[in-house]
Amino acid sequence: MTTSVEVMRICVLGYLNHIRAILADMQEATDAYEEHVASMQRMTATISDMPHDPNLNTDAIPNMVIKMHELLEDAITSRDNYQKEVMRARSICHVTMEAAMLWAHFVERKTWREVGVQFGYDGSYCCSLSRRGYEPIYTAMPESFKHMENAL
Repeated sequence: MTTSVEVMRICVLGYLNHIRAILADMQEATDAYEEHVASMQRMTATISDMPHDPNLNTDAIPNMVIKMHELLEDAITSRDNYQKEVMRARSICHVTMEAAMLWAHFVERKTWREVGVQFGYDGSYCCSLSRRGYEPIYTAMPESFKHMENAL
């Protein structure tokens, strides 16, 4: 059975949106960890500058250290779980220049003009040329994304 171009396009876009969401989740986990570290550093500096008070509640520091370790574990787990999937998708999408253009536009969120600059073509030409990239991605992407109900 031959898959129509429109079905391929929809499925590939679903796959690329999935990869973009993974990258966003990974960045969100990293940002949360970095914000917590910064918060902990501010709190430590504030407490160390304060005069010593025997009644001072210092439970906040161990709680923040525990929270920091939890966030770090979440970030590492997220990264490890998704890094292989993202690397596989990146390699699938960089087999042809046209597929790489789709990656740049849909995953990296570049405008067609920016894609054109990257590849040395006019942006509108990249947009039309990239249509050739759907089939190689569709052929190599995981089977679970080749069903329209999973695509979008």
